[in-house]
Amino acid sequence: TRGDLYVIITVIEDSRFEIHGINLVANLEITSIEAMTGTEKEVTGIDGSTFLIKIPVGCQFGTKFGLQGKGLYQMNTQHRGDLIINTIINTPVLTAAQLKTI
Repeated sequence: TRGDLYVIITVIEDSRFEIHGINLVANLEITSIEAMTGTEKEVTGIDGSTFLIKIPVGCQFGTKFGLQGKGLYQMNTQHRGDLIINTIINTPVLTAAQLKTI
């Protein structure tokens, strides 16, 4: 017999990402040395694929890098949102002895 089919989808939170519409936002922690000198970092997308992000020399806290088409799919289309990488710079805590040398 014919009838209605109901599908319930539950989105499980992933601590690595925040969802903003179809875009995903992730934080990338780098050291202050990496921010000053520049570096390359590998980030993992929602589907497990990895991407190389080039951190430029003099990168500032909160600098954002976008990976187009690496976010969530828009419903009923093949269009994907972006993966936005937000840089967080970890500043080391110096000991008293280290502070004396500065």
